Amino acid sequence: MGGCCSEDAQPPDRLGAHPQPLPRNAEGQVADPASGNRFAAGPRPVGANNMAGWQSMYSTNSQVRTTSSAADFEDFPGSRPTATYVKSFGCNDQGQLGLTVHHASTPTVIQSISSTSFVNVVCGSWHTILLDAHNNIHVFGEGRDGQLGLGPLTVQVAPVINPFFRRKVARHIGCGERFTVIACEDGAYAFGTGDDGQLGLGGATAVAMPERIPFFEQPRDIGFIACGTHHVAVFYRGNIYTYGWNGAGQLMLGDTENRTTPTLVPFFANRNVRSAACGVQHTVVLCLDAVYVCGGNTYGQLGLGHRTHPQIRPVAMPFQDVASIRGVSAWYHTVFCTEFGVYTCGEAAFGKLGTGDEADSLTPQPVPGFSNKHALRAVAGSEHTAVFCVDGMYTFGKPSRKLGHGSHVPDRPPAESRILTLLDQRIIDFDVGIDHSVVIVEAVI
Repeated sequence: MGGCCSEDAQPPDRLGAHPQPLPRNAEGQVADPASGNRFAAGPRPVGANNMAGWQSMYSTNSQVRTTSSAADFEDFPGSRPTATYVKSFGCNDQGQLGLTVHHASTPTVIQSISSTSFVNVVCGSWHTILLDAHNNIHVFGEGRDGQLGLGPLTVQVAPVINPFFRRKVARHIGCGERFTVIACEDGAYAFGTGDDGQLGLGGATAVAMPERIPFFEQPRDIGFIACGTHHVAVFYRGNIYTYGWNGAGQLMLGDTENRTTPTLVPFFANRNVRSAACGVQHTVVLCLDAVYVCGGNTYGQLGLGHRTHPQIRPVAMPFQDVASIRGVSAWYHTVFCTEFGVYTCGEAAFGKLGTGDEADSLTPQPVPGFSNKHALRAVAGSEHTAVFCVDGMYTFGKPSRKLGHGSHVPDRPPAESRILTLLDQRIIDFDVGIDHSVVIVEAVI
């Protein structure tokens, strides 16, 4: 079971060699200024424009955030002038890159918004949401299910500001396959496809314009929003609520019936929840005492040592040293970012587990080469995985233009697959969709 080690305790032997753990604050939280991992856990500062000050590594996957690099240790950038850019790469068949090309094989600046400073990016399967420093929501990509919240059901090939949110302050942003949830100070709003109840509005129809979710009467009490492809988990007023598709029991309610409104998950009522991640058919919840998993397990993505029988109630994953986990992300595989490296389990197709083969892993296994890189955040995509370390951003998985390495991708280990270095730039934020990735960087000019 996932026991917590004290700061003076040695990590489990299976973790192997590791760098010196990053410093913790008085509450035991990682106090590294290179912070902002949206998939880690616990409380952190709120507000859409929190560019200054310390942010705990224990954050969530929906909180509006900033992510800094190792350059922060040296007061980057000092007196040198900088500019913030949004770069994207991968497929652009639905306009999800915000570029005028069909694909981008390396990180490419979105020139149409190059004069705007951005602080947050969230990717759906084929659409992208950006938050700028003035609290404007920019949207682009696939919009034919209403997931851009613009009204017209069309593909948006260039970033545009969603006028609905012009005078609102976003606190949390989540994207599913074809829907979006944005929690603002005055309410939580959902738009896009709702065929499985994933909008939380009480029905199962699509919504082309943002509609307020009635259940969340006090949106300031929302701690995080985790979106899977068709289901949602929200930490609200100290409890977890889920809704949407439940075909594999991923709503953690003990059955397989869909829910169209947020429904309390009693299991977590008296537990110290840190954060959660939702995949296609499963949900992972980080608590102080353990990692709990629920839902589909076809590929071993629950990390329980087998791939049989979906779990319709939360069970503890036997992950050692739970306190070291900085964050978790999920698709058909599960990715853990820890103080001692990156661990993966579940579907291994395309090499997205980073373990050197395409054999599904039934328990979390270390990705070779990351034990000494101070990984800060890892994100699971449909066919690839992205990892942010203090020295840059790494991607591995399907050897196509999705990875950002160029047209010809050499066969190399994940720990040697760096696509962005941090010599004269730092990563503010990044996210991935099915076949695209978007990263916000601040670079010296």
